Amino acid sequence: MSSTSKKRAAPSVTSSSSSQSSRSTASSNYSLSRLPPTDPERRLNAADVRRQVSNAPTVSRAKRDAKKIWNRSGPVKQNFPSPHKFHNQERLVLSSPPPWLEQVIAPKGRDHRQGDPKGRARGVFNKSDKSTVDVAYHEKDLSAGDTGFVKADYRSKVPSVHGKSKKNKKQKTS
Repeated sequence: MSSTSKKRAAPSVTSSSSSQSSRSTASSNYSLSRLPPTDPERRLNAADVRRQVSNAPTVSRAKRDAKKIWNRSGPVKQNFPSPHKFHNQERLVLSSPPPWLEQVIAPKGRDHRQGDPKGRARGVFNKSDKSTVDVAYHEKDLSAGDTGFVKADYRSKVPSVHGKSKKNKKQKTS
């Protein structure tokens, strides 16, 4: 495989809250290219995906929250709380080592809550480390009986160093 045909690894979550790191990843995205062009989940903001995974509850808390919803409103059409174990039956090449968890990713900037309808996209990450995230998604509607996952392509929009003007490279000296 040539170096030009290799897929780019998924980015890591950084704990830094500097404006530079948030600015450079703000337009990076995950492309769920097998979804219809009008699907709101077709392109997911990478920084938002990492934020949602970072905010995901522990598995035990997710189970407890799902149970509360079930007790309050009767059975909820939700087989698994989120996050839960990702089995990788499709043998996707993932950036982090197993064991993996999957977290439902809500489109357009808000976190998925227990009891919300599940969309097609999932953030997949190592059970002990949320810093490296991949996105997998259901190509077809779950009601059609398709449970297989496809890995989303990560598309970086970080500007190259060569494209910056000299003014942008200057730093203040203290």
